[in-house]
Amino acid sequence: MVDSNADDPSPRCATCGDRIAADGRRRVETTVEDGEVVYRQFCDETCLAAWERV
Repeated sequence: MVDSNADDPSPRCATCGDRIAADGRRRVETTVEDGEVVYRQFCDETCLAAWERV
């Protein structure tokens, strides 16, 4: 079976792995690690909160 979303450029949530919709619930966490900027994207506030607790 072929993944019909294989060419979908939308990012995946850093917590649950789902593709992130382009809506107002999306959250982005920006940090600096070893001198480099790292962006992590999340579906919503719930996934962001779950990631922050780890």
